[in-house]
Amino acid sequence: FLRQARSAGIFYHALEPRSEEDLAELKLALHSAVEQCREQQQAEQREHRLWRHLTTALG
Repeated sequence: FLRQARSAGIFYHALEPRSEEDLAELKLALHSAVEQCREQQQAEQREHRLWRHLTTALG
């Protein structure tokens, strides 16, 4: 999960929260990272399906 968070660009957010505001910011950053990873996976799946269809169609 940390690798995914880092690849989504949230390095400094992985520090231990010191206040409720820090915790809220961390949760928001993690939620954003998870959504970004999901979107990236979905895009990769669509691309994979497209290539599979093209290779089938082109023989």
